[in-house]
Amino acid sequence: MPPSTRSRPPAAPPTWGGVGRTAVALGLAALVVLAGCGSEPAAPRSAAAPSAEVEEAPADRPAPEVRPGVPLDRILALHDDPAAFLAGLRPPRQTHVELVANEYTEGQVDTVRTRVYDGMEVVAYEVTDGPTFVQSVTIMGTGYGTSGGVAVGEAREALEDVLGRPVDERSGAVLYEIDSGPAPTAVEVRYETDEDGVARAAEVTWRPYLD
Repeated sequence: MPPSTRSRPPAAPPTWGGVGRTAVALGLAALVVLAGCGSEPAAPRSAAAPSAEVEEAPADRPAPEVRPGVPLDRILALHDDPAAFLAGLRPPRQTHVELVANEYTEGQVDTVRTRVYDGMEVVAYEVTDGPTFVQSVTIMGTGYGTSGGVAVGEAREALEDVLGRPVDERSGAVLYEIDSGPAPTAVEVRYETDEDGVARAAEVTWRPYLD
């Protein structure tokens, strides 16, 4: 008889059951064993350190004040070593440097260094290969004052009880002289009139005598 034309049912697709599952399991186990051979056990991972948060100052937050760190009386005092004293002040907010010709030595160039603090400027004259002198000290902000009561904001009448009568007035400034060491120190005061009509110090400059 001719073979039957009825086709056989298709073979069932392979499954992961039975032997197939066993082979896969053995294969994975072998990989695990091989991976562990000849290597140190892995160190446990530590948790990642939290990143530090940087606080940004708001744009409208005022910058901290920069002051010299010593009383005004100490700055105005005569010092045996002005260069060392000035170097001991706190770093200024700004420093301006100007090169100037020495008036007594031809060809020599000296340095005028201005230390700018909040409300104060200290100007020093540095002789090349020579000494340093405090040329002037100016206060134009509150928070500074001498033990005698000279400060920005004081009434002219009160200041003249300390400074005495003025010796000159020019360019909007009133000039006084006070005894300080072997030579007088010039004191220059610029006054502004407040809303009550009282003249008050807006800026005070001391200029020690320099020979």
